[in-house]
Amino acid sequence: MESALPGATMPPMPTPRTALILLLLLNAVGYVVALATGLVDPLPGLLNGSKTNAPLVIWAAQTVGVLLHRRAGTVLALLACTVSLAAAAFDGDLGAGGLGAGQVAIQLGIAAVTAVLWAALAVQLAGRRLREREAPPATA
Repeated sequence: MESALPGATMPPMPTPRTALILLLLLNAVGYVVALATGLVDPLPGLLNGSKTNAPLVIWAAQTVGVLLHRRAGTVLALLACTVSLAAAAFDGDLGAGGLGAGQVAIQLGIAAVTAVLWAALAVQLAGRRLREREAPPATA
C-alpha cells in the first residue's frame, strides 16, 4: 500500500486577492448585521466600524494595498491587517457581552480571514525580496 500519492503537495496558499474578496464579503455581512441588530447607525457604522465590521479606512487600505501590486501596496495592506488584528485582540469587542453567536461567528471569521490575508501578504513580500536578491545584476 502506498503511503502518499506521487507528486502530492500541500494545497497552495490563498492569494491576497482571494483572501481580500472573502474579507470584504465578511465585513459587508458584518455591517448589515450591525445595522439590522441596531448596533450602529448607517454612516457611523460604515465609517467607524462596529463590533461586527471593520472601519471603512481599513477596508480601503487593504483593498488599495492588494490591488497596487507593488511593495508599497503590500506594506500598506500588511499594516491595515496588523491594526485590524490588534484591534480584534485588544479592544474588547471580540465576544463582547450582548452579542449573539452569529455576531461572534462573524467576528471570528473576519479575524481569521484577516490573519490569512496578513500571511499571504507576508509571503508575497518575502518572495518579492527573494526574487530581487536572486536576480542577475543589470548590465549596461
